[in-house]
Amino acid sequence: MKLIDLSQIINNQTPAYPGDTSPVITTAKGDGHTSSRLSSGFHVATHLDMPMHFTDDARFCADFPIDSFAGPGVLLDVRGESPIGMKPHYDQLIQPGTIVLLYTGHDQYFNSDPDKYYKQYPQITMEFAQFLTDRRIKMLGMDTCSPDYAPHDVHKLMFPADIFMLENLTNLAALLDIGPFEVFALPLKVEAEASFARAFSRPTRQVQ
Repeated sequence: MKLIDLSQIINNQTPAYPGDTSPVITTAKGDGHTSSRLSSGFHVATHLDMPMHFTDDARFCADFPIDSFAGPGVLLDVRGESPIGMKPHYDQLIQPGTIVLLYTGHDQYFNSDPDKYYKQYPQITMEFAQFLTDRRIKMLGMDTCSPDYAPHDVHKLMFPADIFMLENLTNLAALLDIGPFEVFALPLKVEAEASFARAFSRPTRQVQ
């Protein structure tokens, strides 16, 4: 089984959104064992935003069933588009319950130029966000830190439809030519409005 890792690493060099808490990992050795401690906000590296993040929804990550975080994937190659808008063929390509991934190529700046990564990313149009909401997709993922800028109207539109945001993906180019695939983005079972996620995909097995 071929699994494709779509996650950014969490370490002491992982950049955080301006004003957010950067991760700090401390490791101690002694008495024949190694023990590490992580101090971090949840909105760093590859992570999932829950509706609670920008709405009055009271549900934590832990309150959603685990099958909420996996499903058939759709990759949109939107490199060079800014803003990222609706296209006619999306009406057939994107179906209810799918996990839509936006391949912008912007993840190239995640480590090399964090200031550009967090301040100059492409956002999606409200028309496109409305289509995704009406289509009842399961999740919107991207290789950027967000699908929008403050005041985060895209988040606020899509969250009431229980559409999660999967942010700071990487390696989406690996999905360009693999055919149908599934996406898995599993959060911690944590009582919080967001969680780190180990996101990965696998090609869908073809029935002979």
